[in-house]
Amino acid sequence: MDRSTTFPSEHLDSFIASLAEQHWGRSSALFSTSLLQGLREEALTHFAQDEMDAAGIGKSADQEQSIRKTYIRWFQEENMGPAEQELWQRLDALRVILNRTCFLALRSFECHFAIYPAGGYYRRHLDQFHTDRSRLLSFALYLNPDWREPDGGQLRLFIPTKNKEEVVDIPPSLGHFAMFQSAALEHEVLLTHKERVCVIGWMKTGPINPLSG
Repeated sequence: MDRSTTFPSEHLDSFIASLAEQHWGRSSALFSTSLLQGLREEALTHFAQDEMDAAGIGKSADQEQSIRKTYIRWFQEENMGPAEQELWQRLDALRVILNRTCFLALRSFECHFAIYPAGGYYRRHLDQFHTDRSRLLSFALYLNPDWREPDGGQLRLFIPTKNKEEVVDIPPSLGHFAMFQSAALEHEVLLTHKERVCVIGWMKTGPINPLSG
């Protein structure tokens, strides 16, 4: 895949500028509708075939539903659908672009599908573990058409400022993509009132991913 044509340049430039200046960025124009629809179909197929697991908390994978209620399936090298493969290639291209433009040392990434049922949520937390600081950037790609504000399920970012903490809510609408510093920004998923589908992942400073070029 030609990394120079993977993303529309005007949207990519503003996204990267925001990420560099304020430690988080978002865009709704980086991924094609056909890719988004394909990802949604593959996620729902995995769920229907009972191929997703209740998500845990931290590296111990403890299931604590007072903190988190969602189901996940990690992207697996030996078992990716066409849309998963395309997204993987695009995320690797984005990794290379971020290294070049933001002078980072991202060597790998990981991601999974996540489905929040009605009543799902994830309480306020940081994405970086005390025992593993390889996660540098967190990202979320949303796969929910016709989402409305009363449906809930927004990603809430807590932005520290000099005088007070600011709150930014990002709706999980189809195509919305958010990225932020894993160690800097606490965040939560607000209570969702209907099924909510997304891809969640992390750009890392760890070993090179075997699927990366």
